[in-house]
Amino acid sequence: MPEAQSFPNILKAFTLIDYDNDCKCGSYVIPEIWSPFLSEIEFSLGRLSSEELDTFCMGEITDIFELISSSSGYLMLANVFLNQYFEDWSDFQ
Repeated sequence: MPEAQSFPNILKAFTLIDYDNDCKCGSYVIPEIWSPFLSEIEFSLGRLSSEELDTFCMGEITDIFELISSSSGYLMLANVFLNQYFEDWSDFQ
């Protein structure tokens, strides 16, 4: 299984989500099904400013959707991915 440490923007997003939820995970193993998409997600998150990444990971849903719609769709996959992380990969257990 891939580890987020190989993807610095994904790792930053995970730590922001954990911070926002008072969680200190530290181990970020990603389900194998996401492997083909990790480079695209990493690139998409890397296009965001620090402030935008904070909003994308910890903001209100309306602000997140505004970012997605202004991104020409490139954040859609990242949003699904991070929602799965937030839900503790519940669809993959």
